[in-house]
Amino acid sequence: MDDARLRRLSPKVLALLGEPDRLAVVASLMVGNEPPPGAGKNSPEKMVEQLEAGGVLDNGQVTTESLSALLKECLDEVRELIKEEHAPPGAKHLRKLDFRHGHLVHIPSNPAQRDMLLEWLVDSLLVDPSYQESELKVLLRTVHHDHAALRRYLVDGGYMKRDPHSGTYYPRRS
Repeated sequence: MDDARLRRLSPKVLALLGEPDRLAVVASLMVGNEPPPGAGKNSPEKMVEQLEAGGVLDNGQVTTESLSALLKECLDEVRELIKEEHAPPGAKHLRKLDFRHGHLVHIPSNPAQRDMLLEWLVDSLLVDPSYQESELKVLLRTVHHDHAALRRYLVDGGYMKRDPHSGTYYPRRS
């Protein structure tokens, strides 16, 4: 899907279908009925024109398949448009990773992606000079539920050093 279409399809279609009277027109046309009488300021003819202009109807016709394909395209578009909104603030470069509402769904198995994540953790999240294990646990859980795996990757990857005597963790700065 090209960028111009990506930026305009879903808001238009969702706005069109979000209006109950136009949605009723689409539903009526799908089952082969005449559009219901207009409510308020819009006549059924005007609503059909609006739905045709928005790409929901084609010559006053709609099929389950065409509407399903259109809605799927809109959902894909919305996912792309909001993908960067799911990443934590300051982590827009981590868009390739699977974040949901600022929380990492899976720790990447790809070493390059994991290194990108670990570098971001040390540069953006772990800004203090040292952390006790309990403090580190709380911070890492804000990113992913498996804080122990993140901590292990940070230490094994050389992003943090652990003092074996005090249990204190020290982020290594680039």
